[in-house]
Amino acid sequence: MKSNKIFTYKLSPSSLNLFNECKRCFWLTQHKVWKRPSGPFPQLPNGMDRILKAHFDNFMKKGKLPPEIREHHHTTGLKLFDNEELLKE
Repeated sequence: MKSNKIFTYKLSPSSLNLFNECKRCFWLTQHKVWKRPSGPFPQLPNGMDRILKAHFDNFMKKGKLPPEIREHHHTTGLKLFDNEELLKE
């Protein structure tokens, strides 16, 4: 007797990459046995993103360019984007 069970899996680029890296990890993740732990790398960009956003938001509220941008001659007359509502979107 044949089983007519249909299995569905979500295959994203990251899950296919996991399949290439470790077939066992892929199988365990797809069967919800466990999820492969993430490494420290994703946390580094997220942390830097928060720090940079706070830095630029501070200057945006003052209506000034940060010194690392202001000191270049080609930025004369420029300002940071200051529509906070649109930035939240």
